[in-house]
Amino acid sequence: MDMFIKRVKLILQSEDSECGQACLAMIFNYYGYGISLPELRKNHSAQTGGTKVSYLMETCNDHGFRAIAYSLTIEELRKLTLPCILHWNFSHFVVLTKINKNSVEINDPALGCMRIDQDKLKQYFTGVAVEIKKSESFSPVKPKKINIRDVTGKVIGFIPFIFKMLAASILIDIIALLMPRISQLILDKVIPDHDKNLLIFCFLVSLALLVLQFVISTMSDLTKIKFEAYFKSNWRSNVFSKLTRLPVDFFKSRGFGNIMYRFKSIDIIQNYLSDKLSTLILNATSSIIIAVILLSYNVELAAIVIMASVLYSVVRFAAYFYIKQNQLSTIALKSREQSVLINTLKFIQTHKLYGGLHRIHNQYHGIITDEASVSAKSQIITMIATNINQFISGFRNILVLFVAVLLALNNEMTIGMIFAFTAYSVEFSRRSTIVINLIYKIQLLKIQSSRLSEIVHATDESSLASYFELNENYSLSARGIYHQYDKLAPLVLVDINIDISENETVLLTGDSGSGKSTFIKILLGITEPVAGSLFIGGVNIKKTGKHAIRKITSSVLQGDSLFPGTIYENITFNDNLDNIEQVYEIADAIGIH
Repeated sequence: MDMFIKRVKLILQSEDSECGQACLAMIFNYYGYGISLPELRKNHSAQTGGTKVSYLMETCNDHGFRAIAYSLTIEELRKLTLPCILHWNFSHFVVLTKINKNSVEINDPALGCMRIDQDKLKQYFTGVAVEIKKSESFSPVKPKKINIRDVTGKVIGFIPFIFKMLAASILIDIIALLMPRISQLILDKVIPDHDKNLLIFCFLVSLALLVLQFVISTMSDLTKIKFEAYFKSNWRSNVFSKLTRLPVDFFKSRGFGNIMYRFKSIDIIQNYLSDKLSTLILNATSSIIIAVILLSYNVELAAIVIMASVLYSVVRFAAYFYIKQNQLSTIALKSREQSVLINTLKFIQTHKLYGGLHRIHNQYHGIITDEASVSAKSQIITMIATNINQFISGFRNILVLFVAVLLALNNEMTIGMIFAFTAYSVEFSRRSTIVINLIYKIQLLKIQSSRLSEIVHATDESSLASYFELNENYSLSARGIYHQYDKLAPLVLVDINIDISENETVLLTGDSGSGKSTFIKILLGITEPVAGSLFIGGVNIKKTGKHAIRKITSSVLQGDSLFPGTIYENITFNDNLDNIEQVYEIADAIGIH
């Protein structure tokens, strides 16, 4: 069957220029070499000028694969071993996963899974393909699993909270399980014996259980609300703090929409941790208890009910791969949509002046159209699974009723037992469905955990937290500075040595692209050099920390702009000064007062 065919797992690129790395990660994982994109990026940084085929081949050799580049026509694609990499639109790489009669299927690391017809294939395929196979030196590697704990860190009070919620849920569950027993007692004892005293007793017990259920539910809900507020605010604050400690290059290589959508993963994960996890544990426990109760009534009837839930779980997880791929595609499209929206608002004046709004609108419309198409596919799959479950449930109810009546005719079950068994079977079906759906969604939650981990596990800006006291000598020196934009790029700075004394004026000159701005960023501690050291007053900044440079320097770089707010807030950087005269002095110095 198609659902058992080995498929290529979609991996989305995080940085703007790492489509080639993402394609390699997809194919490596397909062949059993479990490497994540961050791991591949760490050992083989993306090329700033665009990934070359030679880079792909070299990376394959380093990981036990053999890559062969071909120049071929569309008709000759069928001769290649799939999956393979296609050069796309002269500036991109995609993974070819399947060739159909009139179309092909690709994994686009920027846009997700796509089906491309022949016309679009002719438009975008450049005629270059890279076939990748395992070499003699290949050895499989197990992928590192990313747990939710890896991105949340230690959550204080989480275990006690889970136990409180679980205890409350179990008590509520016990009350719910007692109700069918009371109904059975009324049907089998009260009505046949006309026992009014027993009826009053059953009424009072039911009322007491209802009040107890109300009190426990209210207390557990209040506990959940308080914990959610605490957990959400603290976790979000910690991730934001981590985000601000990352180097500037982290943000330059990713779109704002990409980062913002990763940050939103917090809400999705938090919702499951604080609410759905306790719900999963409770319903799983309850399902087991109810299954035992059903078996105590009748084994044949219980088997029908249990098998119906097993059949639904098979149907649900059969669609897992397709839903996961569609969700990844949705994430890629939503990230791109947010980036387009942010950039449009940021540069709205420029777009208006140069007539670019029509082009931007077409781009935005194309993205949301693709997004709607992917969403529709997911909804269709979910709808089919839901309708199948409804059919299974209906067939189960009919079969249970038929068998139960036969047992009653043979005096093996009473009317009260049938009533109670039916109530328990409905409850078992409801709870087991909740368990299956939550396990299914938690599997999908790994996508959000993986995306958020790129922020949480990223390396902080080095030496930022050191507070070495400087002397009054604010001279700045650079020794043996080398720099290149990536490992395969040529050196842009070679053995730069310079001494700048306090109050000295130095002018850097050079051709465009010769590294002037890069060297300034190195001096300011924004960019890390490949080799070399910086000194303040003769002290290496590895001892002083980068904050020492920023404490004694100020700068206006390309792309800097004013912050929203008043001139006063911009001058003070939202840090109110006690002496307003300092603000006037600065304003006079720059000619705005």
